[in-house]
Amino acid sequence: MRYLFSALILVLVLFSAQGQQGKLSRAAIDSVRALHAMREGGDVLHFTKSRIDMGAMFESDTARIVSFFFENRMGKSVAVERVTSSCGCATVKFDTAVIAPRGKGRIDVRFSPKGKAGTVDTDIFVYLPGVKKPVARLILFGNVIGSDEWEHLPLRMGALKLKSRKVDFGRVTRGQRRIERIACANAGVVPLRLSTLIKPQYVKLRTEPEVLQPGEEGDILIIVDAARLKKMVGEQRFRVVVEGVEGAPSVRTIEGVLYLSDEKE
Repeated sequence: MRYLFSALILVLVLFSAQGQQGKLSRAAIDSVRALHAMREGGDVLHFTKSRIDMGAMFESDTARIVSFFFENRMGKSVAVERVTSSCGCATVKFDTAVIAPRGKGRIDVRFSPKGKAGTVDTDIFVYLPGVKKPVARLILFGNVIGSDEWEHLPLRMGALKLKSRKVDFGRVTRGQRRIERIACANAGVVPLRLSTLIKPQYVKLRTEPEVLQPGEEGDILIIVDAARLKKMVGEQRFRVVVEGVEGAPSVRTIEGVLYLSDEKE
């Protein structure tokens, strides 16, 4: 009885929040029903995770598929009848086969970020045959970054957007210390602190600011200390592998070139 009372209180709160905006949305009503159904019916389908964080993605990314795994905790065999989504951006796929007690099942959700820039907060409701109310509420959340927001930074290393993966120092005199900058931005949802472990001894990498906060622009600084360059004069090429972002080393590599000279400018 106390669960039903809690659900009714939640309905009143939602109606109050709506104010003069009209009726509650279908998603809001289903959310209340799911809350009551799950508390009233107990642990019918036990999900390993009922919430999945998709993290940050770009609006131009291909659709992402995530899976919710569950176990039948009822004392009889059951089949999932239908699964609904609160957003057309998320389509579901599930097996309608009968699942024995303690049997396993899976619900796949395909999320398309196109046209969904901003915060993602999608509800998935699971229904069983003969039961009007959902027996489970699953939540998909994350952040979709608009494809035009970082248009001036066309390249990408995980959540890092940048202007280029190449730096050209031109002519550098032995003993000289030179800096080249690459414009960048943190297009993700967590702070980025960049570093490098794979680089020549005469090259350093740092960022300004030192930590890139979500949505913040800055610069990657590639620093060459030609005094530590022991090679003969002429063209020198090097690579720096960036740490602190996701992706294969080939994706996280910055290429550099300089022309070492013994003559002063």
